Amino acid sequence: MMRDAGVPQAAVDQGPEAMVSALTERLGGDWRAVGEHLRRASAAARDELAPHAALDLARALSEDAERIRAAAWPGGRTVRDVRVA
Repeated sequence: MMRDAGVPQAAVDQGPEAMVSALTERLGGDWRAVGEHLRRASAAARDELAPHAALDLARALSEDAERIRAAAWPGGRTVRDVRVA
């Protein structure tokens, strides 16, 4: 999802706060909820989540990804927009 928004890998490597800053700089808007969801996902990697909480977090991250894609590609993406390495 960060690649879709043009967030540099360095920001991804630095963690949620840097990713939120990069999203705000690149796309404008308020991305703090994304940062909170990413922090919760990071904590969930260390701690066990109840199944319902895990599902809620997965849904939130999926919605975040859609929101980022919509902001990064307002007209939508087509096959021609996708580059294969």
